[in-house]
Amino acid sequence: MFRRIAIAGLKTGAILSATTLAAIMLAGRRETGAPWSAVNAICHIVDGDDVSQPSDFSTRESVLGAALNSSIMFAWAGLYEAALVMSGKSGGVVPAAAAATAAYVIDYKLVPPRFTPGIEKKVSRGSVAAIYAVLGVTLALSPFWNRYDDASSTETSPE
Repeated sequence: MFRRIAIAGLKTGAILSATTLAAIMLAGRRETGAPWSAVNAICHIVDGDDVSQPSDFSTRESVLGAALNSSIMFAWAGLYEAALVMSGKSGGVVPAAAAATAAYVIDYKLVPPRFTPGIEKKVSRGSVAAIYAVLGVTLALSPFWNRYDDASSTETSPE
């Protein structure tokens, strides 16, 4: 079971990292004219809110912002896939929407401001909502790359 969760979490995490990073960059470009501005803003987690982040690509801030986003996306993906396996569900719109909503609530209502994503400093509430929608849609699509035959995942078939 752990192996199944780990493999599913890694697959979903990789795709989730790519889709949310693309959504963050698109929102940044649309609203600030610079695709890296919202990605770089994520660095406030490390640098604090007193440090101004660059708008354009910067090796340190852009790589660090992308890495921070990816690490949390892998964590969300792992938790999501573990919840699916433990509940015996195969995914779908409702669990994905619940997970995306939980991610938003945790990110913006439960954690201290220093640990919020930071993208809200560069893009509008509507764009933040769209980015979380991308998170939810990606999770909802995870059964396409995490196909399981429940019988074969727990026992071997005689041949």
